[in-house]
Amino acid sequence: MIFNPDIILSMDTNPLEKRPLMPSPNRPLDEQFSREVSPACQALYDETMKNPEFRPDEISGLQVGRILQIFARNAKNVLEIGTLTGLATLFMAEALPPGGKITTIDIEDGPAQALGRKYWDMAGVTEKINAMTGDALTVVPQLEDGTFDLVFIDGQNIQYQGYLKAVLLKVRSGGVIIIDDTLDGNLSAPVSERDKRTREFNQRLKKDSRLTHVVALNVGEGITIAVKK
Repeated sequence: MIFNPDIILSMDTNPLEKRPLMPSPNRPLDEQFSREVSPACQALYDETMKNPEFRPDEISGLQVGRILQIFARNAKNVLEIGTLTGLATLFMAEALPPGGKITTIDIEDGPAQALGRKYWDMAGVTEKINAMTGDALTVVPQLEDGTFDLVFIDGQNIQYQGYLKAVLLKVRSGGVIIIDDTLDGNLSAPVSERDKRTREFNQRLKKDSRLTHVVALNVGEGITIAVKK
């Protein structure tokens, strides 16, 4: 690919306009051999990463987003715990089949969530998304049982065991649960309380009799994919 220096992003440029990708020797191999994400996802990712207010270290990242899209394309009803700037939400909304819906829950409704809504609007997917504010451990039990095809958990790590208990009642048999940040910090020293909780959660998860498959992948800060029995 030849980079055209005449094509630049300015304040007056539509952030969703297709921009050329500059090849980089530092670009990870998995990124180099993956398809480009949509202009909307790339623009939201870029804006999140450049502003510390949006806690960019907590977003799922582009590779996780690509994986979510593979599962979302066959999901009519999706549940997400942890919205932040709505990047993962946008990835899944773009891939949903006709009539598909996402319920996304975040404990906050501030600048980060407002940024997500801006890009959802620009991408034309807002009508597919039901954004709720509150503690997921309180909100999820109020949702209808057995209705979700796909669940993405990306909330507070120390609450993962509680989230799993809550969502298992809401996922249909054969439904998929994807959990983010499951390998984050597992090799760090000293081990924090958060890391201890994550390790304990991982050990319980792989032995959980309510699940038929459990696989941990070293993508981003680690994701675990499980299927409900």
